[in-house]
Amino acid sequence: MAQRSRLQLVSLLVFVGSFQVDVTTACGGEERASYRLEFQGLWSERSFPKSYPKYRKSAQWSTLIGLSHNDRYTMWEPGQLVSQPFKDFAEGEDPSGKQMQSEMVKLQNGSVFAAKSIGSGTGRSTTTVFAHRDYTKISFAVRLIPSPDWFVGVSGLDLCEGGSWRKDPLQLELQPWDAGTDGGFSFTSPDYVTNPQEPITQITSQRPNHPANSFFYPKLDALPPIARVTLVWQPVGDDNSAWMDKLVPVATGLDKAGEDVQMPGDSPEYVFPGIDLPTEPETVIPYDCEVTPWGSWSPCDTLCKVGLRRRFRLVIQPPKNGGRDCPDLIAVEACQAKLTKPQKRCSKARIKKEIKKYMKIQRRNYMGKKKRNRFIV
Repeated sequence: MAQRSRLQLVSLLVFVGSFQVDVTTACGGEERASYRLEFQGLWSERSFPKSYPKYRKSAQWSTLIGLSHNDRYTMWEPGQLVSQPFKDFAEGEDPSGKQMQSEMVKLQNGSVFAAKSIGSGTGRSTTTVFAHRDYTKISFAVRLIPSPDWFVGVSGLDLCEGGSWRKDPLQLELQPWDAGTDGGFSFTSPDYVTNPQEPITQITSQRPNHPANSFFYPKLDALPPIARVTLVWQPVGDDNSAWMDKLVPVATGLDKAGEDVQMPGDSPEYVFPGIDLPTEPETVIPYDCEVTPWGSWSPCDTLCKVGLRRRFRLVIQPPKNGGRDCPDLIAVEACQAKLTKPQKRCSKARIKKEIKKYMKIQRRNYMGKKKRNRFIV
């Protein structure tokens, strides 16, 4: 009987010891953590002047969709193919990410979170992220609108670093990514299905290496950040049951059945209290005028009793942000082999006057009446 009691006591100690080991594996001894996430759009015409979408649809950001998870889940990853729900989200077929959120909910893998869409290229949106010792990584994505399948985001960011939760404010500069499902080059490209589907690649100032690419700035070594995300640790209350309720998908815009519910009213103007985060000044990219090659020469006319001919070229992209003005868009020359002195004087004056008048009209067309004189030399 005594032998049996000793065995039971040893078993109990082994059980308690194993439980204690499990607790100590929590990040920094804390089982859970909460973060305030702020997404800031930096997509402006001053920073990204080429083909900047100003009309329907103007530059804006979709709903932010994210999840805290472990190594067994990947929302998206550079060099990998995206899932069907992510494809629909990136291409705008599922703008609020309902399918992707439903997929996350079914996985029962951590906490789903979302932040409201932003109706312009610049603005802020916030949400709360909950992490657990078993789900210390976060991933999220936000779609550029309009775009073929471009997005920004974070993949597999571990909030537990060196055995402790990250408690210093974390600020990340975001660059655009191509989901690899649509082959369009510009923000407003028609739908060009990529078949077969390609892996996720980062968009840079020189890749894709094509002049039609809306992010093609060959003179830049790197693009400025198009968005910024800030994560600030915040204390979690002592009520474990209340905190665990946050893990259900109701707080993300979906109920347990995957149906829409009212999302929490996070203010887009939220400011982190007591946190002084450095902000870089807006990057301004000068964009030089781009023109087409010269067209063919016109037939000769008989102005000033001298035959003149003309050729033209068109403006592809007007100058922006102090970029170089467009060169002459008209060339005029005499098309007679020999000219008398009076004919030379007449043709020279006529050519100069005609070029000046034509360029004045064209500058008004591509720069606007109030701005055209700024670039006239």
